[in-house]
This record gives sequence, structure tokens and C-alpha cells, in this order.
Amino acid sequence: MVEGRSGSGTPHASPRKSGDTGAFEGYARAVLAGSPVQVAVVGVVDSTNRLLRAIAHDLAGESPLRAPFALIAWRQEAGRGRLGRSWASDAGMGVYLSLFWPLEDPRPEVLHGLPLRVGSCLNRGLVDLGVVGCRLKWPNDLLVSGRKLGGILLELVRSADAGGVVIGVGVNVAQSEAELVHGATSIALEAAGEAPTCSTVALCCLSSLQRELATSRSLEEIVADYRSQVVHREGDPIGWRSPDGERSGSFAGIDDQGALLLRTEDGVETVHAGDVVLRERPAGEA
Repeated sequence: MVEGRSGSGTPHASPRKSGDTGAFEGYARAVLAGSPVQVAVVGVVDSTNRLLRAIAHDLAGESPLRAPFALIAWRQEAGRGRLGRSWASDAGMGVYLSLFWPLEDPRPEVLHGLPLRVGSCLNRGLVDLGVVGCRLKWPNDLLVSGRKLGGILLELVRSADAGGVVIGVGVNVAQSEAELVHGATSIALEAAGEAPTCSTVALCCLSSLQRELATSRSLEEIVADYRSQVVHREGDPIGWRSPDGERSGSFAGIDDQGALLLRTEDGVETVHAGDVVLRERPAGEA
């Protein structure tokens, strides 16, 4: 593991070889100069979220984490997403990172806004990198043209006198069409112009998260920003999966708390958790 605290310095050229963790860590320190984020880079790990949660838990008793801390891996052997799904994490082909962010304000409205803030800032960061058409599928999958580019998993970490959230981010960067599963895409396939390197994408994600989470915003502002970036349109047919089963209906909006509004035969339902499945509109509908 290579680690260091961000400090002053001159940015190096972005390393072209994604597996060069030493060069990447130096690059990370330089680009994140002056930020409060400490970075550790590992070559191989089962899951960045699992390891970072274990670190936070082990330190909770004597010296709990009270500052942002990021963990970046070049390969994951057991990456996971929502509902226990696995996430393909081949070496040097994508971004696999987790960020611990301390939570000083645990009010419900703050917690409700976290997934929306994280999804919105990461989506905007990727668009700025040239990933044209990147949009959010509720709650925070990153899509381009209906295909999955990345996913986000948030997990709360609590102890007696401190707490925070571990934000896991996985983004497909360098894969070709043949290297992706059905329904997935990569930045290499979608970027306008030359595709950025894995290190550039990782640092974009960390910088976007740091800037967003260090800023105070009202839930109203957060939800409005999120609504402007979702892929869903009023009336779009969608499915909704949860551990209890699957429902079908149409998209009716995002409520003021960030929950999904699903219109079914029984009326409009408020959905707080689960997985949305996009469906095609009937022929002839715009």
C-alpha cells in the first residue's frame, strides 16, 4: 500500500500506465494539493468499501477517523454494488475507489441528501471530462445512452463518538465493447475525443466529491440539482426491484426528499430504496 497526505507541489503528467500505483499516488498528492483528503493506493483488494469500513471500525475505539480518507485500488476481487451485486473490477480497466467522509450533522434531511449529492457531483465531473450524455438512473447509477457506465454504493459507519459514510465508486474506463457485459459501457467508448486515463478519472471523482461534500447546501437545492441530471422523463415505463419482488409502472418524478415516485395501477407510490429497471416506451410515443 502506498499512502500520503495531500500537500503542496507541482502536478505531474498523468501516468499512462494504470497499474503504476507509485506514480498514481504521487499524482494524486499533487493534484489534491491543499485538500483535506488523505489517499492510500493498493494494487489488489477484495473490496475498497469493505476494507475502508474495516479501517474505520478498527480505529473507532481509540482514534476514530475524523477527516476524509480515500482508498483507491487498481483491481478488486470482490467489488460489489447495491443489493449485493458483484462489480467487475479488472486491473487497470476502471476506477475502483472508496472515500470515507465524516458526518458531523446526522439529521435525516442531511442523510437523505447524501446519495443525491454524490450522484450529481460525480455525473457532472464525468460530463466535464468529455463523457457526453452521462445521466443518472435513480438513485445513483451512471448511464450513457441507457448503458451502465458506473455505480455508487454508500454505507454508513457509526461509533460511540464519531461516524461517517463510506462512498464506493466504480467506473468503467478503458474497456472495449468485447470486454463488457451486456448493458454496460465505458468511457473509452463514450468520451468525446481522447479518453482520459484511469488516474485522471479517479482524481476527478475525488475532487468532485471533496468540493461537493465540503459545501453546505439545502435539501431543496440538492434535489433540484439532482432532478436536472436524471435520465428519467415523466411517463417513462420503469420497473422497480427490491428484496420483496418487482413492480412495474411509470416514472412520476422525484419528491422533495429525493425519493422516486412510481405511478402504478393503484396510484403513485413513493419508493425510498431499490433498483430501477428502464423499459422502452411503446412504439409511436415520443
